[in-house]
Amino acid sequence: TNAVGNEVLTTFSGKFSQSTNVPNIMVEAMYNEARSQGFTLDFAMANTGRAAIPSGEVTYSSLFNAVPFDNEVMIISCKGEDLIHEAKYNSVYRGIPGKVDCNKTYTIAVLDYLATHRNSSRDYDYFPSMQLIGSLKRDGEIFNYRDTLAKHLKTKASWAPSTYEQSNPRFNNYLTSAVTFND
Repeated sequence: TNAVGNEVLTTFSGKFSQSTNVPNIMVEAMYNEARSQGFTLDFAMANTGRAAIPSGEVTYSSLFNAVPFDNEVMIISCKGEDLIHEAKYNSVYRGIPGKVDCNKTYTIAVLDYLATHRNSSRDYDYFPSMQLIGSLKRDGEIFNYRDTLAKHLKTKASWAPSTYEQSNPRFNNYLTSAVTFND
């Protein structure tokens, strides 16, 4: 495990906070991986990280501290009203500009914890309109969110936390506001 834990994935030019930067880069990774696997998406959503990742070299071990669970990335369809409600509590990557319509159906990549959350009556309460489309796989096995992020981090030598702030329209969780992208 030491060889895996000590593997340097990339470098961060500043600290990535557990509440903003880590989940925002996570949803970008989920979105990009889902698209590379042939899914057509509108959004990606994840909850916060468990720890910040400090500036400097990012090892798999430091990534594991920030995102320690083996959550599956599910691809679901859901109504806009579910998406808007959950965006209040989670990080969102916008693949499409504009404003979310409560009555329209959207396709999202989302952590299984959020997609399949049930209340005490065993009703799906975060995404009651959810329809499962698929999940991220690698070599026929579940490709968990941490490994999805590790793969994403390896694509660049350095990452800046300023790119992953809420001020970036791609990560703006106010889905009832119209948003345009500059990229």
